[in-house]
Amino acid sequence: MNLLRKIIGIIRSYFVYRRFDKSYTLNHFRIGRNYKINSISRISIGKKVHIGDNAVINCPGSNQQKSLHLGNNIYIGRMVQINAYESVRIDDDVVFGDRVYVSDATHFYNEKNIPIIDQGTGFSGAVHIKTGSWIGIGACILPGVVIGKHAIVAANSVVTKDVPDFTVVGGVPAKIIKEL
Repeated sequence: MNLLRKIIGIIRSYFVYRRFDKSYTLNHFRIGRNYKINSISRISIGKKVHIGDNAVINCPGSNQQKSLHLGNNIYIGRMVQINAYESVRIDDDVVFGDRVYVSDATHFYNEKNIPIIDQGTGFSGAVHIKTGSWIGIGACILPGVVIGKHAIVAANSVVTKDVPDFTVVGGVPAKIIKEL
């Protein structure tokens, strides 16, 4: 049974990868079950990328400019959601735990007499996660944030400000816990 699941996973990954890139090599790409990806043409993807089960990747927009850039050797855990309206960049060698949320957009809420749900969403600020970072389980990366090189975001943290290189941050909102 495990061998059959592995074969099915490889076949699924092959057909999804072909939608990213018309080449016939998988480049060690793997994607889990029950994923949701919209506007796949707005995603650039490197080699050795793993996307876990139940991942949701939203790249809304009518233009064909890339809004999500995934580098090489990236592991994205289960139930991760990435919203890339205009600019989310994830550099090489980045690890995401399960249930991580990353977005460059937010809900509009300027009109006090209109329910927030009816005001829509839109781009708020670019997100950049630099090389070698580790984003812990349940973390939330908000618009306009840069996560530095080899930085660690602790589990269940809400990152509202830039994270310096070689630091560990945690909490709500995330603050520097220590330097590496």
